Amino acid sequence: MILKSGFFHAVPHPGNILICKHSEVALLDYGQVKELPNPLRLGYANLVLAIADNDQIRASEGLR
Repeated sequence: MILKSGFFHAVPHPGNILICKHSEVALLDYGQVKELPNPLRLGYANLVLAIADNDQIRASEGLR
């Protein structure tokens, strides 16, 4: 969700997620839903990939 749309839900327990018709997902409790700007989202994606690749240098760059 963070990487695709930039949105994330800070409290994603089952009570805050509703599955609707046609498998659509609805998030409840919007006070805990935030959007990451594209540069931060890209940095996060690079960080996740660097950790998966065990690349400490890229991981530290992703944190910046």
